[in-house]
Amino acid sequence: METPSYLSVQGLSKIYFGTTGGVQAANFELPEGSFFTLLGPSGCGKTTTLRCIAGLETPTRGIIRLGDRDFFNSATGANIPLNLRNIGMVFQSYAIWPHLTVFENVAFPLRVGREKYSSADIARMVGLALDSVDLAGLGKRSATQLSGGQQQRVALARAIVRKPSLLLLDEPLSNLDALLRDDMRAELKSLQGRLGVTTVYVTHDQAEALEMSDMIAVMRGGNIVQLGAPRDIYHDPVDGFVASFMGSSNIFPGTAEAAARAGAICAVQLVNGPRVLARARVDMAAGQSVVISVRPEDVTLVERHQTQDSQNALNGIVRSSGFLGPICNYHVEVGQLSIQARINSRTSFDKGAEIAAIFAADKALALPGDASPAS
Repeated sequence: METPSYLSVQGLSKIYFGTTGGVQAANFELPEGSFFTLLGPSGCGKTTTLRCIAGLETPTRGIIRLGDRDFFNSATGANIPLNLRNIGMVFQSYAIWPHLTVFENVAFPLRVGREKYSSADIARMVGLALDSVDLAGLGKRSATQLSGGQQQRVALARAIVRKPSLLLLDEPLSNLDALLRDDMRAELKSLQGRLGVTTVYVTHDQAEALEMSDMIAVMRGGNIVQLGAPRDIYHDPVDGFVASFMGSSNIFPGTAEAAARAGAICAVQLVNGPRVLARARVDMAAGQSVVISVRPEDVTLVERHQTQDSQNALNGIVRSSGFLGPICNYHVEVGQLSIQARINSRTSFDKGAEIAAIFAADKALALPGDASPAS
């Protein structure tokens, strides 16, 4: 039985006349309690989409529905104001007031909202919110005495103190240092799971999206170009842009030698390179321009005499390598191509070594379009 949609966005468009940016006909349906990420480069429309859901922007057209309630509907004229949507939101800057204590920062939505709470209720609700983000006992501390990670937790506590129906997060980890950001990913995902609140998360960080999300929408130029589970998007991108944006990938332009059905193994002649076998992502026509995508972790390096029975074995020379602990990252020159490979660091090759780069045909994707950079 199909899970009913909790947040429904249908044909959402926000057009800024005379400027770039905006969103064009975005569609997605989220089950209750899911963690959904809008992912893409700067200017792709992800924050505009989030702001439309929040009520900070008025869409040009479309429908935004939470449960059975229309937040916005261009056909009926419905447009519920931000303060009536029961949404919790965390901004990139956190928006922590330095002149207030931790307690008063978290209590602020309770004091200014339409619903009136007693002092006892405010104390109880703020205490629960601080407990949820591991800040119990810090209510009296000045906001100026907090670390970056603690400020982020205060912003989260303030967002959840009223038990929102929807949580919106706009790059909340981007101001943290790398190690703290990694720790906070796990904490934030754990908190969202405990609360069971449907969450829409905006980021340009692929690692965040892959680790935290139940579903990802990859955006480019105001459009959702692929929507799906993290594993599906990473291993089965729809085009060269998604393949290169979702982590490192070897992207090579080429031409399909013959027609092939989606899912079939086809032969592709690479531009300025060898002939390779790959899995067609969609139906291919003979002579069609395609790009081949191969993840670095799917490339194996061996000595040249060990290439027997390999579907794709490309002779090359090691030009550089980088030790990354459990793996080594190699760049191999194959004619006019540069291939990246990530292999177990217990196997090593010297710079200038003559090797073969091997990858299976079903791990190489033949994708429609050109090899446009992920921008």
